[in-house]
Amino acid sequence: MGCGKSISKSQYVPTFRDVSKFVIRIVKDLIDAGVKQSHIYHALANQLNGFENIHFLLKDMHNADCHSMFQYFAKKKEANEDFFYSWIVDEANKLKNVVWVDARSRVAFRDFGELYASIQHGQSILLGCALIRREDSETYKWVMREWLEYMGDVQPGDIITDQSTPMANAIQEVLPNSRHRLCVWHILSKMPRKVLAMKNMGEFQKNMKEVVYDSLTPEEFKGRWISLIQLFKLEGNEWLNGLWVDQIRWVPSYVKDVFWACTINI
Repeated sequence: MGCGKSISKSQYVPTFRDVSKFVIRIVKDLIDAGVKQSHIYHALANQLNGFENIHFLLKDMHNADCHSMFQYFAKKKEANEDFFYSWIVDEANKLKNVVWVDARSRVAFRDFGELYASIQHGQSILLGCALIRREDSETYKWVMREWLEYMGDVQPGDIITDQSTPMANAIQEVLPNSRHRLCVWHILSKMPRKVLAMKNMGEFQKNMKEVVYDSLTPEEFKGRWISLIQLFKLEGNEWLNGLWVDQIRWVPSYVKDVFWACTINI
């Protein structure tokens, strides 16, 4: 694992072995143009009179983007010591996950850290980025721990995510002091896929939005929800039943005591 220090990346991420910058530039330009890497490799072999004269393997071409990414990170780190990046490799020494945080994100979190999805003058504030191989709990835990360490172990006050059990598990373990809320828009947008075979789906969605957004108290929401579910005979829908159990984490009337910086309807 790396932490943005002056460590040779070659021991972690394989790159082009022995090839000129000119050839690397050509390869990258062709990749950007949408040419298949196998086609590029064979074309180079024809131009250089054989595969033995290419001096790098086809699989190395897949690492070109990784090489460019780490070069970019190194330049950012050189320009600003507060730029942070970290990576982890698998048992085969191949790049697995990467996380990076711009210095401005650190300042933004210091100023707006009570809300992970903060809004400033209607604009979202980016607090970090990650490229991950798998969306599982262990991966999310690693990303959160790396990010948290860079942020001085200060946990965000509130977090908004979609319905992801692996992410929820990771938040519960790594960020136990943060208030985790589910994205209302994401939940409502999934209604047509989760509530199937309904001729009057449009009417159901309209009524559901009114129940969710217009209920001023949890008690009012509960009463209107039960009536709506009974009206459309959806008592046996497992997904809706799961939302009912988890209502405290996504229904707006439960979170009005917290300042969500215009994200209450997200």
